[in-house]
Amino acid sequence: MSYDELHAVAQGRVWTGEQALERKLIDELGGLEAAIRKAAELANLETYGYSVYPERKSFIEKLLEETDPEAVIELPSKELQQQLEQILLLQQMTTHSPSIAMLPYQIRFE
Repeated sequence: MSYDELHAVAQGRVWTGEQALERKLIDELGGLEAAIRKAAELANLETYGYSVYPERKSFIEKLLEETDPEAVIELPSKELQQQLEQILLLQQMTTHSPSIAMLPYQIRFE
């Protein structure tokens, strides 16, 4: 597509993926992985890779990041409540001093 043809269609507008495909502004629909795969194919690369930054975090990592260790969180299941308390305790232990003493029980001072 020449610049003039492109300019006649695009002109700074925003199109959905399907609209852009209909107007021949893109070759095919797809996300980042499809684009990388196509670029590798066009470059005749047999092996390639990519990294995502910042690294994606697991659900537990996100939960721990956003949870105040002092907050009281009530869950519908006693088992889930106990598991969350253990996870929060582990988080506290790993984010503080490098010297950690583990006991078979948790002591709470209120």
